[in-house]
Amino acid sequence: MKCGQLRAGRVTGQDSETASVPSLYDIGHPQNHARRCLVQAFHDLPVWYSPAMKLHLCVAGTLLIAATLFLPLVSGQEIDGSEIDKQLVGREQMINKLTIEDQLKLRAAQQKAVEDPAVKEALAKRNQAIEEFRKAVHDAMVKADPKMEAILQKIAVGNAPGF
Repeated sequence: MKCGQLRAGRVTGQDSETASVPSLYDIGHPQNHARRCLVQAFHDLPVWYSPAMKLHLCVAGTLLIAATLFLPLVSGQEIDGSEIDKQLVGREQMINKLTIEDQLKLRAAQQKAVEDPAVKEALAKRNQAIEEFRKAVHDAMVKADPKMEAILQKIAVGNAPGF
């Protein structure tokens, strides 16, 4: 039987008991006609690979391997401050894993520590250092391109510089 011709009826060469229940995998079974046609259509086709295709495959594989090797190096170069954000998120996740009693004790200790004069002084120094850093970045951006002053004024919040 060739593809395009659907054979009706039972498979020949079987006795009456086995012929009444044909197997799904029986070659002559009509339900397997599409499967047979698909296999016949693609079974004997030769696969041709040109040298250019082989070269492209090798280059693509090499680039894929190189990309996976250099990915950790590229992802390690992040904008300043992102590592601090990751640490804060990680710390919050660890705090959430604590029991409620331990979380309450930790928050109470933090509140008590904030009232300490040495901690207040360190916080003021930190805030001053952040303001100085932002001012230095702002001045460097304006020095590099004087047109940036107008853009930075648009994104400024209150008395703080735009960047």
